[in-house]
Amino acid sequence: MPGRSDLDPIDIPTLLPHVILLDVIPPNDRLKVRLVGTQVVQMFGADYTGLFLDEINFGEVREKVLRDYNGAVGVARPIFSDHTFRKLGGFLFDIERVILPLSEDGRSVTMLLAVLDFSKRGRRRLSEI
Repeated sequence: MPGRSDLDPIDIPTLLPHVILLDVIPPNDRLKVRLVGTQVVQMFGADYTGLFLDEINFGEVREKVLRDYNGAVGVARPIFSDHTFRKLGGFLFDIERVILPLSEDGRSVTMLLAVLDFSKRGRRRLSEI
């Protein structure tokens, strides 16, 4: 696994707005949000920096989101996932996500780097979802 020092933000400027960086906090590997890119903040309507992932209200996809991020820590391998979410105003978006584990010692996961891509589906009424 690469370490955080192996990634230079200068090398990925177009991805930075789509990035979430999380610290893995021992002893129970709880995930704390270190950084949230501007596009992610705009889409979710909040900056979750400083919060633990399990404190965030992900609505109906909560269990899937937590399973994906915790799974990347557990298997120490990238996780690719997707789901749909409804933004205020009724707009539906598809989210594709890659979660990449990072390590300071090459063995244990100490951070996660996630990159999210959003695709707009359109506007739906709540009864159509």
